[in-house]
Amino acid sequence: KFELVKSKTKEISSRLKDNSEILKVKSKLREIEDRSRRNNLRVDGLKESKNESCSDSEAKVLKLFEETLGLKDIKIERAHRTGSRDSKKVRSIVLKLLNYKDKENILKNSRKLKGENIYINEDYCAETMLIRKELRAGMKKAREAGMFAYISYDKLVVREWSRKPT
Repeated sequence: KFELVKSKTKEISSRLKDNSEILKVKSKLREIEDRSRRNNLRVDGLKESKNESCSDSEAKVLKLFEETLGLKDIKIERAHRTGSRDSKKVRSIVLKLLNYKDKENILKNSRKLKGENIYINEDYCAETMLIRKELRAGMKKAREAGMFAYISYDKLVVREWSRKPT
């Protein structure tokens, strides 16, 4: 009887180790996929034309960057709408930029879109986007409680407001 318990314990221990390894590999895979999207952005809220092509999507995004954000000479490698066409919902545009600094400038200037119902965000894999979505509820609660809160990649950062020295 003792040998049976010992063998079952060994088997369970082995399975736990395997599960731990699988979780590590999954986490690393998600990290690699997100890193491959490092130069990508998602633009939500730009109206979609009836037979919009990828070059039409790219032109709309470039026009937004120039006219609303005041950014010129942005180099886009590729731009396209996500998912299948649905007349009820405007699809996001995913764009891959040639230059990471362009991405930083776009995100910095995206504050100028406040009140426009157009949103520019970083592009992550589905799993990371789900994690970030779940973290937003906690961020909202922390902010309502008067805390300084933001999401950094897949972590919620919460701290007291600190005053800048004058």
